[in-house]
Amino acid sequence: MAKVKSNQKVSVKQQQQEAALRFFGLRLQREREQQNLSMRQLAIDTRVSTAVLEALEKGWIQRLPEAAFLGTILKKLAERLGLPKTEVAEVIKTALPPIHKSSVGGDDALTGFTLGSIELFSTWQGTIAYGTLLIALIYGLNLQQQQLIRSGSFSPAPIAPQQGLQREAQPLTKLLQLYPELRPLP
Repeated sequence: MAKVKSNQKVSVKQQQQEAALRFFGLRLQREREQQNLSMRQLAIDTRVSTAVLEALEKGWIQRLPEAAFLGTILKKLAERLGLPKTEVAEVIKTALPPIHKSSVGGDDALTGFTLGSIELFSTWQGTIAYGTLLIALIYGLNLQQQQLIRSGSFSPAPIAPQQGLQREAQPLTKLLQLYPELRPLP
Protein backbone atom coordinates (compact mmCIF):
# COMPACT_ATOMS: atom_id res chain seq x y z
CA MET A 1 0.00 0.00 0.00
CA ALA A 2 2.86 2.36 0.83
CA LYS A 3 4.37 1.71 -2.57
CA VAL A 4 1.16 2.74 -4.33
CA LYS A 5 1.04 6.03 -2.39
CA SER A 6 4.68 6.82 -3.22
CA ASN A 7 4.00 6.13 -6.91
CA GLN A 8 1.02 8.50 -6.75
CA LYS A 9 3.19 11.17 -5.12
CA VAL A 10 5.82 10.76 -7.81
CA SER A 11 3.13 10.93 -10.43
CA VAL A 12 1.66 14.15 -9.00
CA LYS A 13 5.13 15.66 -8.61
CA GLN A 14 6.02 14.69 -12.17
CA GLN A 15 2.81 16.27 -13.43
CA GLN A 16 3.68 19.49 -11.60
CA GLN A 17 7.16 19.50 -13.13
CA GLU A 18 5.80 18.90 -16.61
CA ALA A 19 3.16 21.62 -16.13
CA ALA A 20 5.89 24.09 -15.10
CA LEU A 21 7.91 23.24 -18.22
CA ARG A 22 4.83 23.54 -20.44
CA PHE A 23 3.92 26.91 -18.92
CA PHE A 24 7.46 28.20 -19.39
CA GLY A 25 7.45 26.90 -22.98
CA LEU A 26 4.30 28.88 -23.71
CA ARG A 27 5.91 31.93 -22.08
CA LEU A 28 8.96 31.52 -24.32
CA GLN A 29 6.75 31.20 -27.40
CA ARG A 30 4.74 34.32 -26.51
CA GLU A 31 7.90 36.34 -25.90
CA ARG A 32 9.52 35.07 -29.12
CA GLU A 33 6.44 36.03 -31.16
CA GLN A 34 6.24 39.47 -29.51
CA GLN A 35 9.84 40.10 -30.56
CA ASN A 36 9.01 38.93 -34.13
CA LEU A 37 11.62 36.18 -33.99
CA SER A 38 11.20 33.01 -35.98
CA MET A 39 11.97 29.74 -34.28
CA ARG A 40 14.90 29.28 -36.68
CA GLN A 41 16.34 32.71 -35.86
CA LEU A 42 16.10 32.03 -32.12
CA ALA A 43 17.78 28.66 -32.69
CA ILE A 44 20.64 30.35 -34.55
CA ASP A 45 21.02 33.06 -31.91
CA THR A 46 21.07 30.64 -28.96
CA ARG A 47 22.61 27.55 -30.62
CA VAL A 48 19.64 25.49 -29.45
CA SER A 49 18.15 23.23 -32.11
CA THR A 50 14.73 23.99 -33.50
CA ALA A 51 13.61 20.51 -32.43
CA VAL A 52 14.26 21.37 -28.77
CA LEU A 53 12.61 24.78 -29.16
CA GLU A 54 9.54 23.21 -30.72
CA ALA A 55 9.36 20.55 -28.01
CA LEU A 56 9.55 23.25 -25.32
CA GLU A 57 6.93 25.48 -26.91
CA LYS A 58 4.49 22.67 -27.65
CA GLY A 59 4.99 20.89 -24.33
CA TRP A 60 6.43 17.68 -25.76
CA ILE A 61 8.24 16.69 -22.59
CA GLN A 62 9.44 13.33 -23.92
CA ARG A 63 11.40 15.04 -26.70
CA LEU A 64 13.39 17.31 -24.40
CA PRO A 65 17.01 16.58 -23.49
CA GLU A 66 18.10 15.53 -20.01
CA ALA A 67 17.72 17.95 -17.11
CA ALA A 68 21.44 18.80 -17.06
CA PHE A 69 21.23 20.12 -20.62
CA LEU A 70 17.76 21.58 -20.27
CA GLY A 71 18.74 23.93 -17.43
CA THR A 72 21.45 25.51 -19.57
CA ILE A 73 19.12 25.70 -22.57
CA LEU A 74 16.41 27.48 -20.56
CA LYS A 75 18.94 30.03 -19.27
CA LYS A 76 20.22 30.75 -22.79
CA LEU A 77 16.72 31.16 -24.18
CA ALA A 78 15.58 33.41 -21.35
CA GLU A 79 18.71 35.55 -21.64
CA ARG A 80 18.19 36.02 -25.39
CA LEU A 81 14.50 36.87 -24.96
CA GLY A 82 15.16 39.16 -21.99
CA LEU A 83 13.08 37.26 -19.45
CA PRO A 84 13.67 37.96 -15.74
CA LYS A 85 16.32 35.73 -14.21
CA THR A 86 14.15 35.11 -11.16
CA GLU A 87 11.43 33.59 -13.34
CA VAL A 88 13.93 31.28 -15.02
CA ALA A 89 15.45 30.29 -11.69
CA GLU A 90 11.99 29.46 -10.34
CA VAL A 91 11.16 27.26 -13.32
CA ILE A 92 14.48 25.46 -13.09
CA LYS A 93 14.01 24.95 -9.34
CA THR A 94 10.44 23.71 -9.78
CA ALA A 95 10.77 21.56 -12.86
CA LEU A 96 14.31 20.30 -13.26
CA PRO A 97 16.10 18.96 -10.17
CA PRO A 98 14.03 15.81 -9.59
CA ILE A 99 13.84 15.00 -13.30
CA HIS A 100 16.93 12.87 -13.85
CA LYS A 101 17.42 10.01 -16.20
CA SER A 102 17.52 7.02 -13.90
CA SER A 103 19.89 4.15 -14.48
CA VAL A 104 16.91 1.81 -14.62
CA GLY A 105 15.11 4.02 -17.14
CA GLY A 106 11.98 4.53 -15.05
CA ASP A 107 8.87 6.37 -16.10
CA ASP A 108 9.96 9.54 -14.30
CA ALA A 109 12.91 10.02 -16.63
CA LEU A 110 12.95 12.30 -19.61
CA THR A 111 13.55 10.06 -22.56
CA GLY A 112 13.87 10.71 -26.25
CA PHE A 113 17.17 12.55 -26.11
CA THR A 114 18.94 11.88 -29.37
CA LEU A 115 21.89 13.33 -31.23
CA GLY A 116 19.36 14.78 -33.63
CA SER A 117 17.95 16.98 -30.88
CA ILE A 118 21.19 18.97 -30.69
CA GLU A 119 23.21 20.51 -33.45
CA LEU A 120 26.27 18.30 -33.13
CA PHE A 121 28.56 19.78 -35.77
CA SER A 122 27.94 23.42 -34.89
CA THR A 123 29.06 23.05 -31.27
CA TRP A 124 32.44 22.60 -29.64
CA GLN A 125 31.41 19.05 -28.67
CA GLY A 126 30.80 18.32 -32.33
CA THR A 127 34.23 19.66 -33.21
CA ILE A 128 35.80 17.34 -30.66
CA ALA A 129 33.75 14.37 -31.92
CA TYR A 130 34.71 15.14 -35.54
CA GLY A 131 38.41 15.52 -34.64
CA THR A 132 38.35 12.27 -32.68
CA LEU A 133 36.78 10.49 -35.63
CA LEU A 134 39.46 11.81 -37.99
CA ILE A 135 42.27 10.79 -35.66
CA ALA A 136 40.76 7.30 -35.29
CA LEU A 137 40.51 6.92 -39.08
CA ILE A 138 44.11 8.03 -39.62
CA TYR A 139 45.26 5.67 -36.87
CA GLY A 140 43.32 2.81 -38.49
CA LEU A 141 44.91 3.47 -41.88
CA ASN A 142 48.33 3.56 -40.26
CA LEU A 143 47.70 0.17 -38.60
CA GLN A 144 46.55 -1.27 -41.92
CA GLN A 145 49.70 -0.06 -43.68
CA GLN A 146 51.89 -1.50 -40.92
CA GLN A 147 50.13 -4.85 -41.29
CA LEU A 148 50.62 -4.82 -45.07
CA ILE A 149 54.33 -4.00 -44.65
CA ARG A 150 54.77 -6.90 -42.19
CA SER A 151 53.08 -9.33 -44.58
CA GLY A 152 55.21 -8.12 -47.49
CA SER A 153 52.20 -6.91 -49.49
CA PHE A 154 53.04 -3.24 -49.28
CA SER A 155 55.85 -1.28 -50.82
CA PRO A 156 56.20 2.44 -50.21
CA ALA A 157 58.11 2.77 -53.50
CA PRO A 158 56.04 3.66 -56.56
CA ILE A 159 55.47 0.94 -59.12
CA ALA A 160 57.36 1.62 -62.32
CA PRO A 161 55.55 1.10 -65.62
CA GLN A 162 56.41 -2.16 -67.32
CA GLN A 163 58.57 -1.92 -70.38
CA GLY A 164 57.81 -3.82 -73.51
CA LEU A 165 54.10 -4.26 -73.13
CA GLN A 166 52.60 -5.08 -76.45
CA ARG A 167 49.23 -3.79 -77.33
CA GLU A 168 46.94 -6.19 -78.98
CA ALA A 169 45.92 -4.98 -82.36
CA GLN A 170 42.47 -6.41 -82.25
CA PRO A 171 41.09 -6.98 -78.75
CA LEU A 172 37.65 -7.54 -80.24
CA THR A 173 38.94 -10.36 -82.41
CA LYS A 174 40.52 -12.10 -79.44
CA LEU A 175 37.31 -11.70 -77.42
CA LEU A 176 35.26 -13.19 -80.25
CA GLN A 177 37.66 -16.12 -80.45
CA LEU A 178 37.28 -16.79 -76.73
CA TYR A 179 33.47 -16.41 -76.82
CA PRO A 180 32.18 -17.36 -80.28
CA GLU A 181 28.52 -16.93 -79.21
CA LEU A 182 29.04 -13.16 -78.95
CA ARG A 183 28.30 -11.07 -81.98
CA PRO A 184 29.68 -7.58 -82.54
CA LEU A 185 27.28 -4.64 -82.50
CA PRO A 186 26.61 -3.05 -85.90
